[in-house]
Amino acid sequence: MSGLKKLHPVWDGGHFVRDRDDIRLQKFARNLVGWAHWCPGCRKMHVLHVKDYEFSGEKEKPTVRPACIFPKLSADGHHCVYMIQDGRIYFGRECTHRFAGVTVAMKEWSPEESGAPELPGQLAS
Repeated sequence: MSGLKKLHPVWDGGHFVRDRDDIRLQKFARNLVGWAHWCPGCRKMHVLHVKDYEFSGEKEKPTVRPACIFPKLSADGHHCVYMIQDGRIYFGRECTHRFAGVTVAMKEWSPEESGAPELPGQLAS
């Protein structure tokens, strides 16, 4: 179980790394590829990839730069544009959901309780 958090880490599938001095010794390594958060407007999680965004490192009141854009990809989906600053989501007026132009506090959530698919690279508990 991941527990309730505002941001959940998303990891790659992992790989084995060999010891330089003894090739028989290996350890399993994973790389952080992004952070997932719950979007109340789209009513689903969004994953922000670390290669595209800067994260403040603050877990209780995260800030993410630059603005996040999730275009409408299906007939029942939404166009979602927002900024995350100090643990608040500032939705742009161009959003196509009911939170357009609204600011809300980030919600603590768990992928298991939200019905979201398993986060990539998440280890089973």
